[in-house]
Amino acid sequence: MRVADYVIDQIYKAGCEHIFLVTGGGAMHLNDAIAAHEDENFLKAADLYLEILKNNSNHPDANHNLGLLSVHTGKAREGLLFFENAINSNPTVPTYWVSLLNTLISLKEFQEARNILKQANAMGHKSKSFKKIEHALKAPEYSDSNEISKFYLKELYG
Repeated sequence: MRVADYVIDQIYKAGCEHIFLVTGGGAMHLNDAIAAHEDENFLKAADLYLEILKNNSNHPDANHNLGLLSVHTGKAREGLLFFENAINSNPTVPTYWVSLLNTLISLKEFQEARNILKQANAMGHKSKSFKKIEHALKAPEYSDSNEISKFYLKELYG
């Protein structure tokens, strides 16, 4: 039995029927970071994401969002590490994989994108977004020495 299940069982046996949760500082930092990010206050957002990661380096949302912020501010290569950390912390979230794949493609790291796509597929990620990326990476006009054609980029990103 998990500790959490034991605790809840004991609380229930004591007669408690209602429980509420007040989230801690990590959740508040994340909410504040996302708000700053959306308001394009990138320095504040980065500071708040880093504060979360200082306390929990494996926080998947903070890693992913800091990766997005890195890409948005022209530091795509640095963003890769944050996307990889997010995936390692929670590989079930398709958005983390798509962000990593899109960034690899933008950096023309096509073979690495193919490898990551295989890993994502093996994890069960096969939605429309993954199919579009797979289609773009298999384009006949495409090779590791060429960029993906404008047609496929348009199809990939809408």
